[in-house]
Amino acid sequence: RRREEVPKVEELLGRELDRFFSWYKSLDAEPVVAELQRQAEEIRKRELASAYARFPQETHGDLDRLTRSLVKKILHHPSARLREAGGENTAARLAIARDLFRLDVRADSPDGGKE
Repeated sequence: RRREEVPKVEELLGRELDRFFSWYKSLDAEPVVAELQRQAEEIRKRELASAYARFPQETHGDLDRLTRSLVKKILHHPSARLREAGGENTAARLAIARDLFRLDVRADSPDGGKE
């Protein structure tokens, strides 16, 4: 009876190993995704702080929730695509993301992360 179950177990194990290795490969993207989210949150907070003066105090909570939701929705697909990259293209894709979003440029750089 055990021998009859071996193919099922091997198939299950194969699927789980594939899932594990996909997850493991996605870890390379985590620093880039985290930096992208940090950068977006910094921009969100800066813009929100300047906007607060133009809106009544009682709307500030709603503005905060709205902007958080927007940032989350905007970053969802790029973050997911970076995590799913895997394989030999991972390093190139992460380098492109860093360049496109200027993730290596810090706010304390001479141009303040702006051009």
